[in-house]
Amino acid sequence: MSTKLATVSSERILIPKSTHDDWLGPEELASLTVPEIVRRVTALQDLMASKAQKSEQMREVDEEVWSALRKTGIFYLMVPRARGGLEEGLQAFIDVILPIGEVDASLAWTTAFSVMHQWQLAQFSQQAQDQIWGDLPYVTSAGSAFPPAKAVKVEGGYRVSGHHKYCSGIMHSEWVNSFAVLDSGTEKTMFLCMLPIDEVKVLDTWHVAGMSSTGSHDVAFEDVFVPEHLATNIEQMRQGRFDHARPAYRIPFSSFLALVISTPILGAAIGETKRFRDRLTAAGPDGKVPDKPLARVGLARASIDVKAAELVIRDTARQAEEIAANHLLSSADRIRLRAQCAYGASLCLQTIRSISDLSSSSAHMLSHPMQRALRDATMIASHATLEVNASLEDYGREMLGFPSTWWLA
Repeated sequence: MSTKLATVSSERILIPKSTHDDWLGPEELASLTVPEIVRRVTALQDLMASKAQKSEQMREVDEEVWSALRKTGIFYLMVPRARGGLEEGLQAFIDVILPIGEVDASLAWTTAFSVMHQWQLAQFSQQAQDQIWGDLPYVTSAGSAFPPAKAVKVEGGYRVSGHHKYCSGIMHSEWVNSFAVLDSGTEKTMFLCMLPIDEVKVLDTWHVAGMSSTGSHDVAFEDVFVPEHLATNIEQMRQGRFDHARPAYRIPFSSFLALVISTPILGAAIGETKRFRDRLTAAGPDGKVPDKPLARVGLARASIDVKAAELVIRDTARQAEEIAANHLLSSADRIRLRAQCAYGASLCLQTIRSISDLSSSSAHMLSHPMQRALRDATMIASHATLEVNASLEDYGREMLGFPSTWWLA
């Protein structure tokens, strides 16, 4: 299905596909488990791989693939149990995203954010949760903090205006997440606001070399009323909330964000390492890599580096939940966990680049899956949260007692 377009004031406005009916029934949801979601997602790998190039060209996730993912139950993963979801933790999050990343990092990115945004909604007031989850079993949403919107306090809430970039997954969203700044003249306070999708314009702006199928278009909106219960102070999300029963829901926004971004690139590195091994052993649709000592060394190095990256990223998730079980994460904790995810992601990018260097000429065709993985991984690693030198320098500053320069520290 091609994206619908409307024209408003000579701008190309995209119309998101924000309605669907492929929910799980009560009986199926009651028996849903993480291993079953992983099994279902893994069973979709051939479909996801077959549609990846089309999605890249369309600049949004293929509708058949997105519907199939909905039917796996993956988007119920981090909906609280009280709202009918699984209320799972961070290891389960990694488990369900990795099989997607193995065949399509862009799709894994979009899915990861859609799963994370269920966790994010749990950080809002009970009134907000009642309103949003009262209407739908789960919601897909997209948004951005850059540049932040402007909020003006009015009776009962805020008037919010803005133009956000990088709204991944907006083409299949029912809600928009907007980071907005309230400037009182003496201090600035940032809020995360929830806006219905029909309150914004989705601008056709996403023309990129990598991560094309995430559909991360700009959104623009002006003077939208946001009730007070649909806005939460970002300071609370920056620190984390100790009132949740599960440790995964107590961690700060930044620590979960680092995992959300690093897991798709880990999946891509795992997938490319597997396929590189296959190309060394037999000719197939992806071509064959000449079996030579340098290629065997590269395969072994890639395998070890990917295992190291997964250990670092999974251990980061483990540390976050262990700390959150007893108290809120400190600024030092947040800085360290970010640096660990960034370093793990850098190992993944290094692995995919080395595989590209060792591959035969056929692997450098634009249509080759490895090229798409390389483009996607390069763009993922450029995200501010995963910028490895900046995150390591900030971690070094913290270790030496210097103040952090990171806005989420």
